[in-house]
Amino acid sequence: MKTKISIFFILILLAAVGVSGCLSPNGPADTPDIDANTSDVDADASDIDASRDVSRDVSLDNSSSENSSSAGNGSSGSSNVMANPIFHPDLTLVDSIPASLTFLSTVTVKSHGQNIGITDALYGYQGIYLYNDDNAFLTIYNTNSSQEARDYLQMMQTSHAQTYGSNSKVETVQINGHDAVLLTTSEMPNGQYILAWTVDQMIVVVNGPVDYSLIRELAEASRL
Repeated sequence: MKTKISIFFILILLAAVGVSGCLSPNGPADTPDIDANTSDVDADASDIDASRDVSRDVSLDNSSSENSSSAGNGSSGSSNVMANPIFHPDLTLVDSIPASLTFLSTVTVKSHGQNIGITDALYGYQGIYLYNDDNAFLTIYNTNSSQEARDYLQMMQTSHAQTYGSNSKVETVQINGHDAVLLTTSEMPNGQYILAWTVDQMIVVVNGPVDYSLIRELAEASRL
């Protein structure tokens, strides 16, 4: 009887071992494969992150390059401006400043904000000259061609006549060998005289709340 019981327990033990083997025949061997797959996933994630970093760097470089390009080319903001080697802020400096004037600075301006009768935003350099408590201005505006410059000069005359009517006076005077236009009225906010003429594709304008004799003196000193 004891022998039968012993054999019975041995069979049960063998059966249990067999079932365990069937349930997990390669259990321990599968674990490294899982770890290996995890490593591959991590490696792929690293590659994706690196790719994003590279893309971001390229994007930033391109953005920086575009911004630099824009900064170098967009100061004028006017469709009428073209590259012109003679158009330079130093043009607002005169060779011999009239004794009654003191040069202050050169600034950039747009013609449509200067009350000279040009409604388009021509880009210009303006030299500011101090006279007592007032200023006289020598301004150079740039256009695309000599014909366009003459057209804008005509616009100034037409606008002046329309704005001031019977109080407007338009005449031609000689400045440095050029036929210059002298616009006169007692109603202009920036002085009663505007003296203007063209040089190639540039328009030269001298004005300010000062006497005409000083306006003319500054115009002639410009050598333009």
